[in-house]
Amino acid sequence: MRASTLMGRAAAAGIGLLMAVQASAFDVTLDATLLGSASLTGFSRCGIFVSAAGDTVRAVGGGGLGVAASGPDDEQVDGGEEIRFRFEAGPVRGVSYHVEAASNLDGDALAGESFVTASADEEEIGVEPVAGAGTIDVSALFGDEPIESVRVTSAPDGVRIGRISYEAPPVPVSLLLLRLSGSQSSTSAATITQCGITFRGTPGWPNLGTGGIGVVGGLDNEWIDAGEELEVDFGEPVRSVRYELDANEIVGPGTEGGHFVEAFDAQGVSLGNRSASAEVDLASPSFYGEVPISRFVLKATGDQIRLMRIQMVPEPAGAGAAALLALAVLRARRRCARA
Repeated sequence: MRASTLMGRAAAAGIGLLMAVQASAFDVTLDATLLGSASLTGFSRCGIFVSAAGDTVRAVGGGGLGVAASGPDDEQVDGGEEIRFRFEAGPVRGVSYHVEAASNLDGDALAGESFVTASADEEEIGVEPVAGAGTIDVSALFGDEPIESVRVTSAPDGVRIGRISYEAPPVPVSLLLLRLSGSQSSTSAATITQCGITFRGTPGWPNLGTGGIGVVGGLDNEWIDAGEELEVDFGEPVRSVRYELDANEIVGPGTEGGHFVEAFDAQGVSLGNRSASAEVDLASPSFYGEVPISRFVLKATGDQIRLMRIQMVPEPAGAGAAALLALAVLRARRRCARA
């Protein structure tokens, strides 16, 4: 292969990686305390795939994530167990996780002793020791390197992880919103925040269930019923918004998932109401085009609907593009050299 061809491919790969590692201002947080109780070998929520190296991930209702394997407490990652988080959009920045509870199995002065391993492009970036409850800033541990996966290994103390966060890159990010079991309603602030998005219900409060997000009241608390609304607030402008609904046909044949949607631009000005069905691309010409959207409202008109998934593209932060491109090209050259 000619050297110029190889370099051209490396540069193309570098530009692609640039888009994956350039940060946005949009922070995605998987709040595992909202997932309910379940035991799974792995699952995907909020653009993060969670697994446990062949063991069972234990979601503790209201408490976060542990691992059910060799450790003494199946509701914590302990006794040498490990839990892994892979970012499905590729390498990201701004990675952190929150330890809800930490135990002290070895009886020394520190609780929650663990090792954090970060990786990207199938290469290990490094391993760092951490301890204690609260927020662990993973990106700070590794010099703000783009990170594609994080592994937390107990050493041997236990930790239960409640939340994991990252800065979404300016590429399409798919966010699955479902609980693993049961349902969760917000009765205090009348909001639920999951995947970095705030949800509000009208006239009731939002309800996060295994089938999606509905609104409490009406015919069924699990659904958005006729006359109810669900507001989806990104907190900042995003582009290319798509969403997917589950629907229960009430009105009649050919109307499944029928509803109105109202979107708002970056300044919070209404872009108008549109008639929609179960799968919607708000950036299509028949809706709002490629206009940045800060929030939208789903309005049930007859059929029962609930929100299952959102895909969007955050606005890039715009900082450090040249340095990121150089990093991307360097990584691409290394991959080509290994091939």
